[in-house]
Amino acid sequence: MPSDHAILIRKTRFSEASLILHWWTEQHGLVTLVAKGISRPKHPLYGQIDLFVEGVLTWKESQKSDLDYLLEFSGQDFHLPIRKSYRKTVIASYFAQLVDRCVEAGLPIPGLYQLLRRAFGYLDREEGDAKGVRFFEKELVSVLDLSHERLSPIQAILETYGSLPKSYATCWELLGEEEG
Repeated sequence: MPSDHAILIRKTRFSEASLILHWWTEQHGLVTLVAKGISRPKHPLYGQIDLFVEGVLTWKESQKSDLDYLLEFSGQDFHLPIRKSYRKTVIASYFAQLVDRCVEAGLPIPGLYQLLRRAFGYLDREEGDAKGVRFFEKELVSVLDLSHERLSPIQAILETYGSLPKSYATCWELLGEEEG
């Protein structure tokens, strides 16, 4: 059973009581897990799994599908300051969605887990501003090895992946500046 340090970057309802969770892990890259029954109050992880939570997870690999099963999670940083600010939540969501747009399941990318940790740590301490968002975009392009002399980080991402997450416009609108 694999185990790894992880940050939750997306969650989707699977059924009335179950969720599909997208984790960026340190050693395994993007891991998508089903958390059966996690929305029920009697589930041991009820209330412990939310966006941007960071910790150690253990999962069971499925023999039948691409969706593996969450077995255990030990939260280490819940990034509560992010949840207390709409601005921070929008910026953190943009960071998570941008990563999700640029990665493939099961493909570890050295440095990306630490970049997300630093980004969420920054938002825990600071309100978040255009300079911080541009820095994240620049660092993400560097970690993904997309750097190009004549393209901005956003242009490099657009050229490679074809689109940006919807949260891009929301983030830059909130920051009150022209989009990247």
